[in-house]
Formats: sequence, C-alpha cells, structure tokens
Amino acid sequence: MNAVTQRDTGTPPIILVVNAINEHQPLTLYDIGYFRYNQERKLWEVVCCDGQTQILRRHSTADIILNYSPSLVQIHKRFIVNIERIKKIQESRCILDAPLSHINELKISKNYRHSLMQAFYNL
Repeated sequence: MNAVTQRDTGTPPIILVVNAINEHQPLTLYDIGYFRYNQERKLWEVVCCDGQTQILRRHSTADIILNYSPSLVQIHKRFIVNIERIKKIQESRCILDAPLSHINELKISKNYRHSLMQAFYNL
C-alpha cells in the first residue's frame, strides 16, 4: 500500500491500494470503513464502505496504514478503523455508519481504548 500525497487542490488525500495480485486501486479516506488483519493469510485487508474487501500486499503494516491519516486509529491488534465512519462506541465495540452498521467484529481492546477515545473526541 502506498500513500499518494494530498494535492493543493483541496481534494482529500488518496491512498493507492496495491493489492496482492498487483491491481492498483485509488481510494479516498471516505471510501474506507476499516482495516483488518487476516491472521490465516498473515496480511492486512481494507474493508470499503461499498462492501468490497481488498487484500493488501504482504509488506503492508499497521504503522504504514496509520501514517496515512490521523483519522485511522488502531482499536485492536487486528483492527484499524476510520473514525469518520464510527456512528457510536458501545461498550467495547465500534459501531459504524451505514452501510457497514451490520459489522460486529470491531472490538476495542484495552490497550487501544484510550487512543481511540482521544481521537474520537477530537473529531
């Protein structure tokens, strides 16, 4: 995954997803719901708001993903969420806006809760 810098035109920055089969797909932060780490395949995936899932290249790491935008916050060792897509934080889960409101796997671990709450309240 490679980030393309923000243009001076005021448009949102674009993330260029180069997936495992070498397809290149530009996404804006608005397109991204969350990232999850696939433990079986040992790689990160991006779950888009349209329901598509893109598998990222093996060298993609949580640090690379988090450096893309301050709106991306790690909530668990397996999940990085786009806080602009969070509808609410309920107990130890993130509930996203529609059309991803049915997702129930976004559990918040104790190690990441403080940084999530800080980012969420700074929106």
